Amino acid sequence: MKKQKIVFILPSLKAGGAERVLSFLSCSLNKELFSPQLLVIGFEKDSAYAYPEDVTLFLNKKRSRQAFFDIIIFLIKHKPNIAMSSIGQLNILLGVLGFFFNKTKFVGRIASVTSVRSSYANKRSNWFLGKLNSIAHKNLDRIICQSEDMSKDLQVNLKISEKRITLINNPITSIPKQIKTTAHNRKKVQFITVGRLTEVKGHERLLHHLSKINAYEFEYTIVGSGHLEEQLKGLVNELELHNKINFISYSSNVYELLVQHDIFLQGSFVEGFPNAALESCVVGVPVLAYNVPGGTKEIVKSGLNGFLVNTEEEFQDILNNPNLLMDIDAQKISKDTKERFSAEKILKQYEAVFLELIK
Repeated sequence: MKKQKIVFILPSLKAGGAERVLSFLSCSLNKELFSPQLLVIGFEKDSAYAYPEDVTLFLNKKRSRQAFFDIIIFLIKHKPNIAMSSIGQLNILLGVLGFFFNKTKFVGRIASVTSVRSSYANKRSNWFLGKLNSIAHKNLDRIICQSEDMSKDLQVNLKISEKRITLINNPITSIPKQIKTTAHNRKKVQFITVGRLTEVKGHERLLHHLSKINAYEFEYTIVGSGHLEEQLKGLVNELELHNKINFISYSSNVYELLVQHDIFLQGSFVEGFPNAALESCVVGVPVLAYNVPGGTKEIVKSGLNGFLVNTEEEFQDILNNPNLLMDIDAQKISKDTKERFSAEKILKQYEAVFLELIK
């Protein structure tokens, strides 16, 4: 079988779920079957992930829309069998280009439950863009969804055929050197959250929950940056939590931070496939999260590696009884997570999709 040329198109290689997964695919695909290329709109200096240097092209553009013509020229020149992207604007572009490049199969990867996420975006609706989004996605040869909720959302709201959708969870692309063994100090529980400081991530309601704890001492570390940082710091002072909260804007080794904590808290109102929660389980740290649209429910299994709750009352009840989480065996959490989301398992699922498309 002739090697199939496949190009992965990304806005940048900055830290992010889409960037992590597509750079992983470009490095890891079976080289006997595929000839991968990586087209990055941004700059090499921003790279947070490994990439195949000999087949990676950086366009050195600040915005995706500045590179649309470069992408078209690249497709004309290289004639890939498959082109795949993972960001909204690029998915739309590939869907449109599908009308003109008949010999290339176009694949888009969806990063969130679009209809729910848009309600938190604070953007005016645009009839034309909405229509273009629908038409473009319907014209993609395949859409990769990270969770069942994403798949259902596309079928219901964009009227996309189930036959064009494939569910593939995110993989574990790196293994930590150590995992958590036991709770470090049950008299002082260590909580952690990793995620952008934006409304959709629900940091405010987590802080309100923590302000109600009075049965034990705790510390809470928030890892991430975003436009809500000053507002959240103000809320910390208002709730008199300033001696218990630590803000860290960025960490190059999240595993190292996670393993120093006892419980991962997720307050999100909607999720794509929460990589931080996945990474927490990889190191054996249990997760307490809201059962919201997205992929959280495909990671967290109540009683096995954490708890999913439906109400603020349920969330608070478990916070008031942290041993429910800290008594879960860290080794079992880590082992189960590595088995369900191993890089080898997920890679085979992607390769199967690509091979099916080029039959």
